[in-house]
Order: sequence, then structure tokens, then C-alpha cells
Amino acid sequence: MATNYKIGQSIELNDGRVATIRFVGETSFQTGEWVGVEFEDSSGKNDGSVQGERYFDCEPGHGMFLRPSSIVRIVQQPAPRSPTKLANGKPMGPPPAKSRPSSVSSRPSSVVGPSSRPRPSLSAAASKRSSLAGPSSSRDSSTGASKRVSMAPTPTAAATAARRQSSIRPTSISGAPASKPPPTAARKSLGPSGLAGLRQTGTTSGSRLSIVGSVATPSRILSPASATRGSPIKSPSPTRGLTAPLTPTARTAALSTTPRTPATSSKEVEDLQTKLRVMEKKRLEDRERLKTLEKLQEERDRFEMIIQKLQSKYQPQQQEVVELKKQLKESESKFQQIEGIQAEHDSIMEMATLDREMAEEKAEVYRTELDAVKSRLEEVELENEILRDENLELGKDMSPEERTSQGWLQMERENERLREALLRLRDMSQEQESQLRDEILSLEEDVKDFSVVKTQYDDTKAKLLECEADIEDLRQQLEAAMGADDLIEQLTERNLALGEQLEELRATIEDLESLKELNDELEVNHVEHEKQLQDAIDYKDNLIAEAARRAAQQDETLSDQEYTLSRFRELVTNLQADLEDMRASKEITETEAQALDSRSRAMMDLNRQLQASATNTRVKTIEMELRKMEAQEAAEHLAIVQLFLPDTFHAERDSVLALLRFKRVAFKARMLHNFVRDRVVAQDGGAAAGEHVFYACHAMDQLVWISTMCDRFVNSISGCSLEQFARFEGALYEVEPVERTLNGYIELLKKDELQEDQVAEGLERSIAVMSHLSEIHLREGLESYADEVLMKTQLMQSHLESTAAALQNAKVAILLAIPHAADDDTDEVNLLADRTEEMIAFSRSARVIVSKTLRSLQEMKARSLSLQPNTVESFDDGRNSTEDLAAYARKLGQSLFNLLHEEGRTEPAGLGDVLPTMRRVADTSFSTSESEVFSTFTFKLRALTERLADLNSMASDLDMTTEFERTPAPWVLRSKELQDSKLISVDAQEEIRRLKDEVHERATQLKLRDQNLEEAGLKIEHLESRMRDAGMKVNRIVELEKAVEDGKTRLKDMVDEVDKQMREMEEVQADRDKWKTAAAEVKVSDATQGSVRAGDLPVGSLREMDSLKSQVKHLEVAIKYLKDVARRKQREEEAANTAWLSTPLVPPREQKQKVAEIKREGFEWLDRLTSLPSTAKMIKLEPQEKKLKWQPKKMTPQYQLSEQELLALDAWPMKAKFGGEAMGLGFRGVEIVS
Repeated sequence: MATNYKIGQSIELNDGRVATIRFVGETSFQTGEWVGVEFEDSSGKNDGSVQGERYFDCEPGHGMFLRPSSIVRIVQQPAPRSPTKLANGKPMGPPPAKSRPSSVSSRPSSVVGPSSRPRPSLSAAASKRSSLAGPSSSRDSSTGASKRVSMAPTPTAAATAARRQSSIRPTSISGAPASKPPPTAARKSLGPSGLAGLRQTGTTSGSRLSIVGSVATPSRILSPASATRGSPIKSPSPTRGLTAPLTPTARTAALSTTPRTPATSSKEVEDLQTKLRVMEKKRLEDRERLKTLEKLQEERDRFEMIIQKLQSKYQPQQQEVVELKKQLKESESKFQQIEGIQAEHDSIMEMATLDREMAEEKAEVYRTELDAVKSRLEEVELENEILRDENLELGKDMSPEERTSQGWLQMERENERLREALLRLRDMSQEQESQLRDEILSLEEDVKDFSVVKTQYDDTKAKLLECEADIEDLRQQLEAAMGADDLIEQLTERNLALGEQLEELRATIEDLESLKELNDELEVNHVEHEKQLQDAIDYKDNLIAEAARRAAQQDETLSDQEYTLSRFRELVTNLQADLEDMRASKEITETEAQALDSRSRAMMDLNRQLQASATNTRVKTIEMELRKMEAQEAAEHLAIVQLFLPDTFHAERDSVLALLRFKRVAFKARMLHNFVRDRVVAQDGGAAAGEHVFYACHAMDQLVWISTMCDRFVNSISGCSLEQFARFEGALYEVEPVERTLNGYIELLKKDELQEDQVAEGLERSIAVMSHLSEIHLREGLESYADEVLMKTQLMQSHLESTAAALQNAKVAILLAIPHAADDDTDEVNLLADRTEEMIAFSRSARVIVSKTLRSLQEMKARSLSLQPNTVESFDDGRNSTEDLAAYARKLGQSLFNLLHEEGRTEPAGLGDVLPTMRRVADTSFSTSESEVFSTFTFKLRALTERLADLNSMASDLDMTTEFERTPAPWVLRSKELQDSKLISVDAQEEIRRLKDEVHERATQLKLRDQNLEEAGLKIEHLESRMRDAGMKVNRIVELEKAVEDGKTRLKDMVDEVDKQMREMEEVQADRDKWKTAAAEVKVSDATQGSVRAGDLPVGSLREMDSLKSQVKHLEVAIKYLKDVARRKQREEEAANTAWLSTPLVPPREQKQKVAEIKREGFEWLDRLTSLPSTAKMIKLEPQEKKLKWQPKKMTPQYQLSEQELLALDAWPMKAKFGGEAMGLGFRGVEIVS
């Protein structure tokens, strides 16, 4: 880039400052190229020197070094320096530079460089002119002949003159000083030489012609047309070397001997005018690009300001985000700690609630036990009172002999034991009451602690809610910050994209600046060339005047020397005739030699072309044979591979062939399109171009439609599912007519018999078939929409290309058909041609925009991006507009061709026939009347250009895109399925083998199970019989429960009866006491008398007392039994209520749990069953005479029998599960021994 900048240019930097370039090149303080600039004010950094080394001179603080990328544009080019001369006439060279010479300093040196090949001829011409400047009026013919011979430059003299080119000074006749203008001296120097030549024979004209011929080559080299026509941008150095300004001395010396013909000058002027028009058009385009560049720079500055503002806003937000992240981490850690504390509190609360419930349950149990103990105490006290009363009564009524009997003593002992039991019961009740009070106090303390824990729990829960709210706020702030990050990233990406566009535009600007420099140099050269031509014209005028003067002088001398000439006239005539014969023979031999040489060169060229074509044909034949062999091998390999494929491939074979057919159709359509386009471009509206060119444009659009639609089908098939892939099998036969049509056109193209109008008609049917297939098979989605947008964009590109081609052919047809227009119509024809050329340029510029849009869409699709579906209307409008313009261009071309080549027309068509035809075509195409030619077309084309620019910006905007997911190809999915099926088949075989083993094991297990089932059937029958017995026993239990209820009611009645009897007993005891006292008195009074008569005691009262005692005992046993039953039920209820404490946290699997439970219960009951015979007690029945004797309750047979019955009742669940054998074993364990 730095080579485009020159010393002395005024440039503008990124910050808007303007500076002047003083240095361009590499430096020692840093690698790379640097540009040294000088500011007008003191806003720089140095004085042109860095680290003690000076690169240029300026005031301190006015200089600065920067990179070429910091330069925005070139404000002003450096003023061209006129070559100043020293006193001795030598041109001053450029000042020496310390750094690497730049392009500016190298330009003057290019005059002596290798690019100045024609310089020897110029110097030779100058030396010839200097040698001719001496006086030669007195020289004879011999000296004239020798002078003419010396005019031919030798190589040594030419080289010497080339080396001394910079110091050439033309000599003058009168010895004038060298400071005079050399052209004048040159002109004067030719005068005497011309006279001397005239004094000699007429052969001097040939010498003068040889001088002109020798200098013709330098004059052609000085023209910049050939150098600038080659590569004005890529290789400016040769152009500058060729077009470097020569010194005025050398230029004048060259022009003095090279008079150009008017035809050559007019041709060069026309060439320069055409170049000037081209450069003016380019300048207009450059101005438009500069305007767009300025707009882009403004947008760039605006985006930079926005990015700076966003960055300034983003920094505090980033700090806030960092702080919020820290707070979020701290809050999360606190939240985790709070969750841990909460979990601990929950566990403590659960334990506290469990303890509380257990304590309450224990308290309830203790209360019930206390109530039971109190009731028992009351009963015992009641019994004690009863027994005390009985003892008193018995003591009163019984005799001393009876008192001393064993029963009486036992009753007294029992009373003592009961008394001790009452005392112990009282102590135990008091201890239990104290324990219960302590437990109640501890439970109350636990309740207080629970309230404190509950308050702490509520506070912790509130804090937890606050923390969660804070975390939610922090999360929202973090999401907002992340959204800001995304926005900044998007803006950064957009800024980078704009930067890239800016770099591209800068490169374009640099290219344009180089073009501008080239244009300036061309203009300078053109002006210099005009000056040179004017000098040559003046010189010719002077020569004509001098020739006229010489002619007059010669007439005067001829009149004096007529006699002398008459003597030599015959000789001269003969010599001239001989000379003419020699000259004619020489010309004939030269023309023959030239013709023979050209023919030989043509034959050699044809021979080389034939050899090259033969070589190419041989290479193509070898390649075709190799490809044929590869195709045969591929076909054989495919046939062999198909034999190994499964049946699924044959099911989807038509779908695969349909995919290949779509690819073939697309390839053939593109190939036909390329050949048709080459034919259109080759004809280029020439004389051979006809109406078929416009049909070819239509056929090109149709072929693009078919190829793009086939591409859509290929992409759709490549990304569809297996079910959709199977549906494409019918498309194989539906696309066959399209391929057959294209094959026919290719065969016609091989024979060069292709008719474009027939192609256009045949492709309409193919387009209809493809449209029908697209409606059936193409699926909807983002990927399909991306393919659709690409297709429409390619169609727009093809329409614009065909529009430009049709307009170009129409313009050339008009210019060829109206070649000799009148002077009045010439301007109008040129205006129409310029207007058509402008429309062609607009169409091509619109095509360039569409090409950019197409590249953007292709890049987006490659990145799995697609435009949003709401943009389809814009693409439809663009496609319809381009299609209308293409149809108008074709129709216009066909109408003009029919008009210009109408049969039976006697006079050629003129501009008056062409313009109405163009207006009529515009009226029929656009349904509007236009005052000027192409006015409606221009309006629609400009509107289309704006719409295409919007589409281009839309295609390059990533915000308008949506990402889609690429699905793998169906054959890839099918191959994965086949691979998985292979793996599954191996796994299935292993699974089958394992299952066979399991089936064999299961068969053996089933046999064992059948055997077990048979045994279980027998057991079931036995259990059913036991169940019937159990049902009867259940009914018996229900009856017993009813009996218990009746017994309770009877117990109440009996308690009432006992109360009543207790009152009666009190009365009886009172009577007994009374009788006892009476008996004691009688005993004391009758001590001396005989024994008391037994018949005096009332026998009825004694029997009644015995019966009452037995009833009391029975009631006590029943009450104890009922209390045991109630206590057992209470335990079962407590166990059922607290059973959830023993359940595991993770429930085991139901089947294993059932099996484990059955095993555990089975072992437990088996243990109990096995222990029943060993734990069974012998029940010994007392004889009848010992029933009235007192004995402990546990020793009675009734008590022992009831205990055995309780054990049997406990074994009832075992009987329900395992049958009645357990119950039978339980009852068998009880042995009654009499």
C-alpha cells in the first residue's frame, strides 16, 4: 500500500488532520513500511528524526511517522516539478535521499533505465542532425553522397549517443550560445543540408525519407497508448517508465526529424478521445464510490461512537456483574449453609415431634396403667375389706377349733399377703406417679425448647425466602448483563465487518487513486503530445515556406543553368528510368518476400495449431479411454457390490436413481447454458447475429431455472428422512422426459444444428413437469427456504445477464442497419446508442449487486443460516421485475430485428422507424406510454437496483437470519441402521443362546414347580378343610366376643350384685362380730363344759358364704383375663401406630420384600412351633376335696389353661398363613394330666 503514496502528497488521517508526505519507506526503529508526514501546526511528535537518525527535515513538533493504514484518503497530488537547468544547460537531477528511493524519486531515473529502448535511435537522430548542421554549400556530389551514407547510424554510434543522452547539446551554424532553444537550432541546421542535397542529384529525397523512417519508431514509442492499454493498474512502473517526460532538447530533436502524417495523428487523437471518455466514465463511477465511501465512513464513525459509549456503559456494568457474581456465590454458599441448618432443624423437629408423640403415647399408656392400677387398688381394697369383714364374721361365728383349722390360717396368711401387696402396690403407684410427673416436666421443657426451635425455624425460613428473592434479583441482573454482553459482541462483530468493508473500500480507493494518477499522467502526456504535434505542424509549415523559398532560388539558378541541365537531362532521365526500374523491382521483390514471409508464418502457425490440436486430441483420447476404463470398472464394481446389498437397497433403488438423475439433469442444463451463452457472446450482435440470439437469451433463463430446481431437489433428497426418501422413487420416471429433452438438445449441439427457438419451446414443458414435482416432493422448512432464495437470486442474475445481452445485440443491430445516416440523424443515432449503452451498464451493475447477494446467501447456507421466511415477498418482487425486464429486452430485440430485416422493404429502415417500434414495444410490455426512449425501462431498472441493494443489505445482515439444523443424508441413516442391525444381530444371537439356557433352566424349574404345585394342591385341600374349621372357629370367636360383651354386662350386674352383697356382707359381718363376741363369752363361760355343739352354727349361712367366695374368685379371674386381652389389644394398636418408624426409607422391591417377609415369618413361627412342646406346661387337676382349700391363682388349672389358650391365640396368624397344622401343634403341646 505504501508504494501508492508519494512524497509531496496532501493526505487526510483517521482523526481528520491533514498532513503532507515527506518520507515513504522502511525505517531502522521498526520493521515494515512507514510514512513520514509533516503537519502545518505543532500537533506532531518529532522533527523528522527518530533515535538520532534523520529521515526528513521539518520544524520540531511538526513531524510524525505512521502506518499506511492510518491514511484515509489523498487530498491533493504533488505539483509536477518542471525540469530546471543549470548554467551549463544540464537538467538538475532529483536530490539524493537517505532512505530507500520511492516511486517519485525513481521516475526521472527511468529515462536512462532499461525501459528506454528507443533512446539510441533518438540519440542517433540527434547526432545525425548535429552532423548535418555544418555549412555544406560548396560541397560537390561526392561529398553529398558520403554525407548521405554517414546518416545511417551504426550500433556503436547509437550506443555512444545513448550513453551521452543526458548531455546532448545541439550545435548551431552561427555558433550561438547553447542556452538558445534547441528546436530552432535544429530547424536552422537542416536548411543548408537540404540545399546541398538539392544541388546534388535527386537521390537526396531518398535520404530524407530514410531519416523519417529511422525516427518513426521513437515517435511510436513515445505514444502512451500501447503502454496504458496493457495493464494500467497492476503494472504502473513500466507505464511510468515509458511515459516519463523527456527533456525538451531530446523531445524537440525527436520531433524535428519525425513529421507524422495527419492520418496517424487523427487516429491517435481518436484513441485518446475514446480513452478520455472511458476515463471520464470511470471518474463518474469513482465519484459515486467516493460518496458511498464517505457515507460508510460516517456510519463507521457513528458506530465507533456507539461502541465507545457502549464500552463506557459496559465497564461499570461489568464491574457490577462481577460484584453481583461474588454476591451470588456468597448468597449461594449462605443458602447452602441455611439449607443444611434447615435440614438439621427439620431433623431435630422431626425427632422432637417423634419424642413428643412417644412421650404423649407413653403418658397415655402410663395414665391408662395408672387408672388400671387405681382400679386394681380399689378392687384389692374392696376385696381386703370384704375379706376383713369375712374374717371378722368368721371370727365371730367360728369356734376356736375352726379358727385353728388349716383353712382359717390360710385365709389369714392370704390376708397378710394381700395387705403386703396393697402396700407394695401403693409404693409402686407412688413411684410411677413421680416418674410420670418427671416425664411430664421433661416433656413440657421439650415443648418449650420446641417453641424456641420453631421460632428459630420461622426466622430461618423468612431469611431463606429473602435470600431466594435476592438470588432471583441477582440472577435477573446477571441475565441483563449477559444480554448486554451479547449486544456488545454483536456490535463488535458488526464493527469488525464494517472494518473489513472499510479495508476493501480503502483498497478500492487506492486502486482508483492509482487509476487517477494514471489518468493524470495520460492527460499530461496527451497535452505534451498535442504540443509536440503542434510543434511538428509549425515545423512542417516552416519547411514548406523554406521549400518555397528554395524553389524560387532554384528557379533563378535553373534559368541560369538551363544549358548545363540540358546537357545532363538525358542522362538524368536515363538514370531516373533505371532508378525507377530498380525501385519497382525492389518493391516487387519486397512485396513478394513479405507475402512469402507472411504465408510461411501463417503456415507455421497453422502447423503449430495442428500439432497442438493433435496433441490435445491425443491427450483427450487417452483421458477418454482411461475414463471409459474407470467407468467400466465402476460399473462392474457396482454390479458386484449390489449382489451383497440387502433387500432394503432394492426397495430404495429408485430413490437413489432419482437423485442421480436430478444431478445429471442439473449438469446437462448447466452445460447447455454455458454453450448457448458462449454462442451468444461469440456472435455479440455481429452481422451474423439473428433473431435466434434473443431466443437463446430466453433459453438461458430456462436452463438456469431447471438447473437450480434440480439443485433444490438434490439438497432436499440429501437432507430428508427415510420415509421421505422412499417417496422420491416415483420422481425417477417423472424426470425422465426432461432428461430425454436435454439429451436431444445436446445431440443437436454436437451436430451444430441447435435451434434456440425450439429449445425455448421444449423447455417450457420441462419447466411445467419440474414445477409439478416441486409442489409434490419439496418439503417446507428453513433449509428448503434457503435453497428457494438461492434459486430466485440465480434467476435474477440470469435475467439481468440476458437483458444486457439482448440490449447489446439490439444496439449493434441498429448501428449496423443504419450505417449511413444523415448529418441530422447522426447525433440522434449516437444518442440512442449511448442511451442503450447506459442501460446495458445499469443492467450489469445490477447484476453485480445480485452476484454479491448470491455470494452472501451461499456463505450463509454454508454456515447453516437462512433468511427469515417473511423475506420471500422481496425476492419474489425482484425476480418478477428482472423477468419483466428480460422479456422486454427480448421482445425489443425481436421487434427491431424483424423491422430491420423485413422482406420486401425497398429502402433501408431509418431512425424514424426504429423509435416508434421501441415505444410500441414499451407500451405493450409495461402498459405505459413513454415520451423518451427507455424512460420506463430506466425507471424500472433504477427501482430494481434499489430493491436489489436492499436485498443485498438484508442478505449480509445476520440479525435477519435463522440457524437451521442439517440432517444427515438418508443413505447415511440407512447405513447406520444396517450397522446397528449387525451389532443387534450379534447381540441377539448371544441373547438367544442365553435365553435358551434360561428356558432350559426354567423348564427344569417348571417341572419342580409342577411337582411342588401338586404337593401344594394337596396342602391347599388340607388347608381348605382347615379353613372351614377356622371359619367355624371365627364364628365361634364372634360368638365368644358376644359372650364377652354379655359377660361385661353381666359383670356390671354382678358388680352391682356384689355391691349389694357387700352391703349384705357388712350386715352379716356385723352379725358375725356380734356372734363372735357372744361366742367368746360363751366360750369363756362354758370353758369347763364340753365341746360346743356343732349343730348350734347356722349351716345355711356357711354355704352361702362359700358360694359367694367362689363367685368372687371366678369374677377376679374373668376380670384379669379381660384386662390381659385389653392390654394386648392396646399393645397391638400402639405397634400399628408406630409401625411407620420401622419402615425403611427406600422401599424394597415388592417381590423380594414379600419373599423375605414370608421367610422371616416362616422361620419365626417355625421356631415358636418347635419351642411349643418344650415350653408347654403340665396342668395338674386337683381332687374335688381340695377345691375349698386356698392356693395361689397361678397354680390353679384354670389359670394355666387360659395361658395355653393365649399362646394358641397368638399362633392364630401363623395358622392363617401356614395352615391349621400350627394350631394343631399348639394344642397338641398342651397335655392335660389327671
